[in-house]
Amino acid sequence: MENVEVKDAGKKGKGIFALKDIKKSEQILYFTGKVVEVGNESKYPEHIREHWHPIDKKGDKTVYVLPKSPWMYMNHSCEPNARVKNDRYLIAIRDIKKGEEINIDYSTLFLEGWEMKCECGSKNCRKVISTFDKLSPKNQERLKDYVSSYVKKKYKKY
Repeated sequence: MENVEVKDAGKKGKGIFALKDIKKSEQILYFTGKVVEVGNESKYPEHIREHWHPIDKKGDKTVYVLPKSPWMYMNHSCEPNARVKNDRYLIAIRDIKKGEEINIDYSTLFLEGWEMKCECGSKNCRKVISTFDKLSPKNQERLKDYVSSYVKKKYKKY
């Protein structure tokens, strides 16, 4: 899909940016890459772990996609303009202008004790990106329709 390009996103490193105006609900990307079941995440180098995308849980193993698409350069925002749908599609949740950076809320993808400092700069920045279960009830309610099936399966409230 020729909807995006990877380019410099300032202090965030690289990011993905719209090559055209994208309408709300339009598909932006399809995540391609190898699917792996991982029991011991520490066996994988950090540069791989920081970009993989959890899609399922099977017993004590987590199923990830190791992305080959521009997905691996997707940055976080506490006020995202896109979301993951059916674990493999990136969909616009509002109109996105040509040249605008495309981002998601990382909290909609992960559970189980992960966090990092947030530098998204949005008006409603939470300052810390954490897992969905650590979000306030207000933010969980706001984001519940955007969570991955991995989070839905693990966090049975939604």
